[in-house]
Amino acid sequence: FEPRSTNGCQVGLYKIKVEILTDKFGGDTAWSLIEDSSGDVIYSVREKTYNKYSLETVEICVSFGSHTFQISDDYGDGVCCQQGDGYIKVHLEEREILHITQQFKNLSLKINVGYDPTLKMKERDYLYLEAHNRRREIWHEGYNTTYEPLIWSNELAESSRLWAEESLVNC
Repeated sequence: FEPRSTNGCQVGLYKIKVEILTDKFGGDTAWSLIEDSSGDVIYSVREKTYNKYSLETVEICVSFGSHTFQISDDYGDGVCCQQGDGYIKVHLEEREILHITQQFKNLSLKINVGYDPTLKMKERDYLYLEAHNRRREIWHEGYNTTYEPLIWSNELAESSRLWAEESLVNC
């Protein structure tokens, strides 16, 4: 008997859920989840596995650390458009972190499991995020849509800072 947490995984592990609905050419789609520190492939689906309009949900229990979700479409039309309206959703602990409904050839998503992005936040960052989420919540309530608060991303903040500095030079 191994103790389970509320997410269905062993205590100390985190759940990543991948949900895929393929287009008419599901056999073009392949994906994998890789543990970055070891390079080990935790889970993978090869091309020619899916049929047209295949729907699959996979739940994977992973340890703390950095992981990479990679997905490819051999033809390059992704899961949408002329060949059907498919999608790819990735959740970390019930929070949707990726939702694709577009054309692509190869996509990659870095997933920082168990990482607390607030550890590197400055007070100004907290205030900005809190105010932004408050405005978003009011907007969502006004339009009767589901509200999901944004979480801080150090990578996005750094990328935005660099873009703003570059824009100041070019404007």
